[in-house]
Amino acid sequence: MESPIRFRAFSLYPERGELVCREKDGQEKISRLAPQPCKLLVLLLEHSPEIVSHKKIREVIWPDVQVDYERSLHFCIRQIRSALDDDPANPRFIETIPRRGYRWIAPLENGHPERSSAKKGKNRVIMLLVLIGAIVLPGAYWFLQSQKTAGADGIASPVRVAVLPFLDSMGFNGNLIANRLVESLTNTYKETCEVIGPTTTTAYYPDQFTRLIEEYRIDYLINGRYTNKADKSGLLGEIIRARDGAHVWVRYFSADSGEDTVTTAILLGFSEQLPH
Repeated sequence: MESPIRFRAFSLYPERGELVCREKDGQEKISRLAPQPCKLLVLLLEHSPEIVSHKKIREVIWPDVQVDYERSLHFCIRQIRSALDDDPANPRFIETIPRRGYRWIAPLENGHPERSSAKKGKNRVIMLLVLIGAIVLPGAYWFLQSQKTAGADGIASPVRVAVLPFLDSMGFNGNLIANRLVESLTNTYKETCEVIGPTTTTAYYPDQFTRLIEEYRIDYLINGRYTNKADKSGLLGEIIRARDGAHVWVRYFSADSGEDTVTTAILLGFSEQLPH
């Protein structure tokens, strides 16, 4: 049986990715962390009270993987803080060290997680199995999708896509683009996707993505972020894989890009994530 890492009212079960909170009334609240946020939390716990540098985080969480590091990291930190109910302005668990990294500041009840060679060897085996699973399982999943045998009734489960609010700025059409995307996604992938649009996702924006993913069983998030800089203004479109927060597609659009240009490009980017 897996031994949990305990701190304050929480118990973390890394292998299961579960964070259990003991409520005052004796009830237990279970939060399930995605693989990357869970690995990041364990990394912080292992090195407490040391600062875990950005270099170390990148090496451990995203080795040999090309991602938008800052966005992926912030996504993971938000998930962890949300599960811990930790306020970044007045942290009880994770302290942000500007330009350096992060530090775990809460005391651990049962000491630091093991960092022995045997434990590391076990972790390497687990990571290898996870990597193999990450490669093999999606292929098996999409094969089952194509064979229409995923469900008990013989109907495959659709991919679930959440389109986040595109906040209006710099003359862009704002949520008009997001709404156009919902319509295009629904029409283009109506047999393989379910789309949750800004009317729903705006209630979860900007810091409740974890709850959105859990409640709607989201597979991908589509987001648009506007930039307003003296030398560069426009829209940054991105597609985020929900299970690990990886930014699988990112593209910048200048301020004079039309609605059709943006919509078509994001549709093509999303199609790259689907089986061919």
